[in-house]
Amino acid sequence: MWHCIPSTVKVGGHTYTVQRRIWEERDDVDGQTLHRLRLIRLDGRDPDPRDTLVHEILHVIDYVYNAGQLDEGTVRRLGEGIYQVLRDNPVWVRSFLPKARRS
Repeated sequence: MWHCIPSTVKVGGHTYTVQRRIWEERDDVDGQTLHRLRLIRLDGRDPDPRDTLVHEILHVIDYVYNAGQLDEGTVRRLGEGIYQVLRDNPVWVRSFLPKARRS
């Protein structure tokens, strides 16, 4: 599902680059957000990183709009919930896309 992952994500007035990365030194990292660099890194070994991207985007939203007040557990729960809603409601999600991009 890497073909579904954008190269950039815009949140507020900020554009974050999305990179594929393999952490050789750690096996417990699925994603990472580096705010000063405007960078989201996703584990390149993950065959479907869409849920991790939603999680990392929530970190960006929290940083931009909420001064980073959410704890990791809250981000994890919200991310899983939002990912489930997006995944299970494709018609509704497509309704947000410009008409030319709908398929």
